[in-house]
Amino acid sequence: MDALVEFGPTCIPKVIEKVEQIIARPREENRGVVTPTMYPLFTIGKIKCDKSVEFLNKLLDDYMSEIPDEPFDMG
Repeated sequence: MDALVEFGPTCIPKVIEKVEQIIARPREENRGVVTPTMYPLFTIGKIKCDKSVEFLNKLLDDYMSEIPDEPFDMG
């Protein structure tokens, strides 16, 4: 992650591509479906540029659009 941050915005398209691949094909882990996106997303977040901000905003919008409108039952 630190090495990619040193490259700056030039590496963002490849990191975004990797995250999209992982999201498209999640792998099964011991306790359910887990996607190893933590470090790539941290990298994208640390490199603040137009492409990184646009990607993270779109990812958040996509996530928020999947949340049901009805109230959440904690029980």
